[in-house]
Amino acid sequence: LTKINPLELSYWKTKGKGVELPYAGTYYFAFDMRQGKWNSENRSHIAKQIDKFSIVKSVDSAGGVAENWMSPIFSSGAPSSLLERSDGRSFRSVSLPSQMKLVFDSNSRNQIVAEIVQRDIKKNLNIDVELVSRDWKSYLHALMSGAFEGQKPVLYRMGWLCPLLNVYGCFLMFHSKNKNNYSGWVPPNGDGLLSELSNIIDDKKNLKRQKEIVATLEGLIATERVFVPVYFYTQQFFLSQNAARFTANALGQIFLDYSY
Repeated sequence: LTKINPLELSYWKTKGKGVELPYAGTYYFAFDMRQGKWNSENRSHIAKQIDKFSIVKSVDSAGGVAENWMSPIFSSGAPSSLLERSDGRSFRSVSLPSQMKLVFDSNSRNQIVAEIVQRDIKKNLNIDVELVSRDWKSYLHALMSGAFEGQKPVLYRMGWLCPLLNVYGCFLMFHSKNKNNYSGWVPPNGDGLLSELSNIIDDKKNLKRQKEIVATLEGLIATERVFVPVYFYTQQFFLSQNAARFTANALGQIFLDYSY
């Protein structure tokens, strides 16, 4: 049993028994609102230049374009306009920054994705995008400390992996006390909505209210455009030809007792 480098996936699929499983996680970009350099208009216009389809096509481990924030292994029932695209020609009268930073943790996949975003924003909005990458620990420290802040507004790359295999876990990052949110933005009344959502996780009688809360949260994320979900993760494994069965859940937990 071996985990595969995403960029080698196509090759290894031809060499043995490849297994692709859903993963309760979202790959996304977010605007750093702590600097006060982003407004709703320029966030929306820049977000629309992130070509999710090109990114998914370039990344073998992507599970599909993210139409919402929440992983498709759950049922959201929430409408979304996150897939809107534009060539930028109608944005010329909007006040946009002439330069910006796109920061990300260093690996080959993120480099490819960042270069696609850099290309499209330059082509459509004529904004010079500086790419800045760091190793994982240095990257997290810089995000937490605000070290990336400066004269240029910042867009950063991150992923959210649900800590719980339920709807509540998908949105837990948006609680005001969650330290995994580096944007400086939380949904209005987000804490109250999350508190209510946590109390109806296993209550089938209140599934209607659960869907209402999810739709509200998804609507706020789509409207504010602070967060731009790009694609949903999948898990990729390569098994020996001798393997007869393999089991893992959407949190990435492998059940060896049921794998042989």
